[in-house]
Order: sequence, then structure tokens, then C-alpha cells
Amino acid sequence: MADTSARRLSAYAPLVMTLAVWSFVLVGIIFEVLQWPYVGAVFKTDDDAQTVYISDVRSGAPAELAGLAVGDEIVALEYGNGQRYRMTGLEAIKSRGQIRSYDILNRTTEAKKTVWRILNSGPVTFETSTSKRVTLLPDATRDIATLPVSVFTLGIQALIIFMIGGGIFAFAPMSRPVCLLIASATGMGILLLLNMLVASSEISMPDAVFRLNSTLGPPAVVLFAYALLVLLWYFPEPISRFPFGAAVLAFGLFVCAAQYFQFFEFPLHPYTSPFLLALIVGTVIGTVSWRRTRHKPLQRASVMWFVLSVVGVSGCVSIFYTLPVYFDFPPIINANVALFAFTFVFIGIALGTLKYRLFDIQRIWWKTITWMVGGLVVVLADILLISQFDFEQNAALPLALLIAGWGYFPVRQFLFEYFVRSRYTQIADHVPQLIDRFSGIDGKDEIDGRFIAFLRDVFRARDIGSVSREPIRKARLEDNGLALRVPDISGNGSIRLIGKKGGRELFSLNDIRVANSFTRLVRYMGQASEREFEKLQSDRAQIVRDLHDDVGGRLLSMIYNAPAAQFSSDARDTLNALKESLVVIEDTQTVSSTVAWQRMKDDACQRLEEAGFVVGIEENILIDRVLSAREFMNLRRIMQEITSNIIKYGKHAEISLSFDVNAHGDIQLCASNEIGQLSDETYSTNRGLSNIKTRMTEIGGSVETAIENRMDRPFYRIEVSLPLGE
Repeated sequence: MADTSARRLSAYAPLVMTLAVWSFVLVGIIFEVLQWPYVGAVFKTDDDAQTVYISDVRSGAPAELAGLAVGDEIVALEYGNGQRYRMTGLEAIKSRGQIRSYDILNRTTEAKKTVWRILNSGPVTFETSTSKRVTLLPDATRDIATLPVSVFTLGIQALIIFMIGGGIFAFAPMSRPVCLLIASATGMGILLLLNMLVASSEISMPDAVFRLNSTLGPPAVVLFAYALLVLLWYFPEPISRFPFGAAVLAFGLFVCAAQYFQFFEFPLHPYTSPFLLALIVGTVIGTVSWRRTRHKPLQRASVMWFVLSVVGVSGCVSIFYTLPVYFDFPPIINANVALFAFTFVFIGIALGTLKYRLFDIQRIWWKTITWMVGGLVVVLADILLISQFDFEQNAALPLALLIAGWGYFPVRQFLFEYFVRSRYTQIADHVPQLIDRFSGIDGKDEIDGRFIAFLRDVFRARDIGSVSREPIRKARLEDNGLALRVPDISGNGSIRLIGKKGGRELFSLNDIRVANSFTRLVRYMGQASEREFEKLQSDRAQIVRDLHDDVGGRLLSMIYNAPAAQFSSDARDTLNALKESLVVIEDTQTVSSTVAWQRMKDDACQRLEEAGFVVGIEENILIDRVLSAREFMNLRRIMQEITSNIIKYGKHAEISLSFDVNAHGDIQLCASNEIGQLSDETYSTNRGLSNIKTRMTEIGGSVETAIENRMDRPFYRIEVSLPLGE
């Protein structure tokens, strides 16, 4: 017991250590920023980084007490002995997305260093564009409550990322994908911590912190993005033997060196272009992996979930943050929101590691992709209207929404109906088949058997895994969607279907709803059939009572009170026929095939021999099949009709009768006799033959007739077959 507890504690040790170390780092960062000079204002720059203005003033802060107000445009700072620094607009830059070249980065760095020295030199006079001059002394310390909310949200995100990385390190077996995932989480965590420092600064920060941010920022971004890119290549199995990891590592080092030493500037944007390149390559790799796993549903779902977590989130950030920057427009979301979105990369991967809803990935995938495309359409339309047609922003956005609403969304709905809904099992498509299969079935065992076959056809399941005696109330997924367990109709067990569409897809939540709906429908049909059967039995019983009491009573009176013996005999025969009919109506008695044949044979032989025929009998009963009252009476009356036809049309020669019951329980009754020269039409239109066919159809049998020439003599042959019902 002690050893087990020790092993559990050792397993959690990396996670606890990660939490402790990074909590200490977060506390250290907060303690550091509380020592920075505090003005109590939020400084922003315009889209072109040409001016600095105040967007917010903290209550009770030095800025408010000195007279600075929201909307003041700061044009210069005065400090020391009349020294004056003219603001360039670069001082308030906080995001690398606003830095479109290395020249802007260098000028921003120098401007922030100058402002930091001014804020630490003593009283500072802020000169506004309206010539208002406000002098204040920045506080040497500040209260923790004055820190922006973004500082704490970034810190919480960093802790979440580090805990996910620590948890994967603690509980996942060491492998290349695990190491890459931990490396990516480390890069994102470092990036979040650096942005905590940036978010804490009002307009500048210490030189050492600025250098730390400039030195660690690019490697952190590269580590985060490129480790995920390599992971896409190797998960769930390598795309090829090409040393992709080594190639990406070399390119990542080149990106870091180019940004640090500034010897190569990437087109469009020096800092976001390498990230966008990784996104494009990752999308291609994800598509290849998706194609390669088309016959492995669980691996395909894992790939789609992973690509959705990585490429989906990164694609959304690119649409709303990176893409506008390329066209010299302000990002739709700020840098902190973009970083917040990247947290969901690791949350999604963590949930995917737990096999969370992988079975429903098709629907989640489609909704996310269509949402991303919708956002892209709006952004591109907005940019096009502003850049090409000189629309104002307030007019361009409604037009962009109209373009998306009238163009994209109808097309999306059409594509959804055409490509995606066809992948989902639709109940209405299978209702006619369900009605055909389950209408008029009485036996519960037969219903359960047909229900298994029906579900297998509906989902095109590869196999029936097991039929368990453990009852369940509703359908459920098993093995992460590889199997679907469904309750049987009787409610005494469950059925396990394996491999949707021959094993090419996973069962989904939609399939659970479909299976539950079919179960309810078939149960309702079974209950309705039982009610109809009970009503039919009640009606039969009433008819039997009426015939027995009324007609039977009158026939008995005729038997005992008839004036002639012939009348009494006819009444007795009629009463016996009535009794047989009542037995059929009640349908409660059964007769073995041996007893049934004996009765039919005795009756036929007696009538034929009295008519002067010689009867040859052949019988072969391998199993003694049980016949219902309806089957017995129909066969008996068919035998009577055959006998009557032989007496009417046959020559006085030998008559052949045969009765066979094979090992499967199938019955064959055959009669053959010589006849006169009559045409086929004579027999095909005969009322007796028509009655024979009708009776056999009622009990699920068939009739075959033929006229054969034997030694130039015509013989008529009739054969009735009654297979054993399934």
C-alpha cells in the first residue's frame, strides 16, 4: 500500500514541480512590475503609429490628479532642466504585429528606452496637442489592483499551458510527439510570460526587460509554432522518412537568427510571415494525414481533432489578427486576445488526448471550418471595399456582412446539405424499410433478430460484436466510437455494432439519436401489433362462441330431429366441418405433420378406393414438424380438392400420392394420375386449382402443376410445397 502511494506521488511530482516553479516566476514578475514608475494612464497609438493619445485614466492615479484626461494627444515630454522629447508615436507600440520592419523595431526600441529614462528622472511635464501642459511625478510603487486585467489573464493562461505540459510529461510515455508537444507548450508559456511584462507597462519598461523580451520573444514564437508543425508531421505516424524535424529545426534557427541579427527580412511582415508559413505547411500536412487515415476511423478522428486544435485556432488568429496587418489595416482582435486563443490549442490537444468526443469530430470539424471561412469572407470583403473602392470603415463593414449573408451563407448551406448531411444517417430514409420489416410480427425473438439485421443495414456495420444479456436504457458509444451498443426491443439485453460503414467511420452522437429513435419506433410497432393481436383474438373468440352456440346448436337439433337418416348424416358432416372451421379461427391448436398426413391419407384413400382407383403411397418424414391449425386445415382441404379433381377427371388407373418432410422441416405433397386428352387451359382456369393456390398463399406455400406424357398417355401432376417459416 505504501509502495502504491509512493508511486502515485512520484507520478504527480513533475506536475507539482511545474506548478510551484511557474507560480514562483509569476509572483516574481508581478513583484517586479509593481516597482515600475506609475502614471495611471493607458497610452495608445494610432494605426500608423504616428501619435500617442490617452485612452483611459485610473481613478486617483497621478495622471488624474495632475489633470490628464481621456483623449489627450501627447506630443512631447519635458524633464530635467528644460529638456524636451518630442513623441513619435512609436512609444506606445506593444505588439509585434504593429512592427512592419526592422527599422521600425529599432526606432521603437530607442524611443522606449528614452521614455523609460525620462519617467525615472523625476517630475515629467506632458504637453498635449492643444498646448495643455500637465506636470506630474510618477509613483515609485503601485498597488496590485492597478495592474491591468490582461496581466492576470495572461498569467493564468501561462499556468494552464505549463500545467498541461507538465501533466503530459508526467503521465504520457516519452516519445517524439510528447517531447514536441512539451516543447511547444514551453514556447507558448514563455511567450505569455513575456506578454505579461508588456501588458504591465504603461508606455515603456526597463532596458533589461526590453532586451529580455526582444531576445526570447522570437525563439518562443518559433518554438511554439514549429514544434507543433513537426508534431503534425509525425502524428499519428510519420508522413514519410524525410527528416522533416531536422529541416524545420534548421529553418527555425534561421528565423531566430534573421530576426535577432536583422540580416534577412521576411516579405509582408518580418515577424508574422514565418508563423503564417508554418500554418500553410501545417494545413498541407494535416490534409495528407487525413487522406492517409481514410480507412482507420479512430486515427482519422484523432488527426482531425489535432488539426482542428492546431490549424483551426491558428487559422482563426490569422484571419482576425495577421491578415489585416498584411494589408496595413488594424487587427480585428488585439495581441492579448490572439494569445488567449492560442491557449485553446493545448486545451484541445489535452482533451483529444483523453479521447474526448473524437467520435463526433466530423460535425465539429465542419462547423469550425465553415465559421472560419465565414469570418475570412467578411474580413476580405471589408478590406476589398476599403482598399479598392475608398469606402469608409463604417460603410464597408455592413456591406461586407451583406456580401457574406447573400453570397457565402447560402452557398455554405447548399454545400452542407449536399456533402455533409448525406454523411449523417437520416431516420426518414429508413422508415419505409422499417415498416416493411416489422409490420405484423408477433414473436419477440423474431423482432430482436430482425432489429439486429436492420441496424446493421442502416449503419452498414462491419460486424455484430456481441449480444449481451445486460439490459441498457439507451444506445451508447464504446471504444471511442468504434462500436455502438443498442438496447434490444424486448428490453432484456443489448446489441453491439462494430465498424460504421465497414469500419471506415466512427459512430457519432447523431447515430445514438438515430438508434434510440429506431428502438422507440419498433417497440411502438410491437406494442401496437400486440394490441391488434389481442383485439383480433377477442373478436375470434366472440365469433367462435356465436357460431358454436347458434349454428352448432341448430345442427345438433337437425341431427337428432331429422326425419330421414340422410338428413341426419349431412347435418353431422356439416357440424364436423364447422368444428374444424372453429379450430382454425381460434388458431390455438397444433398438429404434428405425422398425424396430419395420416388423417389426410386415410380420407383420400377411402374416397379414391370407393371410386375404384388404386392408390400408391410414398411417404418420407425425416422430422415431425408441428403445424398450426390454419396450416393443417388448409393442407387437408387442399388434399380434399385434389382428391375430388382426381375422381372427376382421372382415369381408373393407379394414383400416386407422396408426402415428404425433409431435415429442414419443409413439406412437399405431390399427386399424379392419368387423365383424358384435355388442354392446359382447362386446368389453369379451374376453380378448384385456384382455391388450392389461394390456400397455399395464405400459409406461405407454393403450387406447381404440369401435364406429362408417359408412353403417349397424359398424366397430370400437382405438387404443393410448404417451407418452414423463418
